[in-house]
Amino acid sequence: MTTVSVIIGIIALIIIIAKVRAGVRKNTAAMNALVAKHIFEQMPDAKRAMVLDAIAKILQRDLGWSYEKAKQDVVTLNEPALFGWAALAMAEMGINPEQSVWRWQVVRNPYVALVGADKAIYMAKVGLQNKGINVSF
Repeated sequence: MTTVSVIIGIIALIIIIAKVRAGVRKNTAAMNALVAKHIFEQMPDAKRAMVLDAIAKILQRDLGWSYEKAKQDVVTLNEPALFGWAALAMAEMGINPEQSVWRWQVVRNPYVALVGADKAIYMAKVGLQNKGINVSF
């Protein structure tokens, strides 16, 4: 009887840890994406083009897309995914957000991390509004 209880406890703990990790990943991806959108909107067009090109290169490198396909498809991504990838691109380009607001966090695949992340996006939006930054998707 105690062995079964221990096994059930371990399984429950594993499930709880997995859910917490997924939540943290969603929160991190949401904040990255919203901060990236805020920064992107303030950039001149030439710098925006550089960020979009960097996103295409990341998609080519990390997801195996052809550069041409990535370059065409990057502008068709939904906003959370686009700016999630933009956060990675900006981090690689050395474009940093204000340190008092946020530091880029590595999210391997922002598209996947932001699926079903409406609550995390809302919470990140509220957190940024509290710091005087109004940005949303």
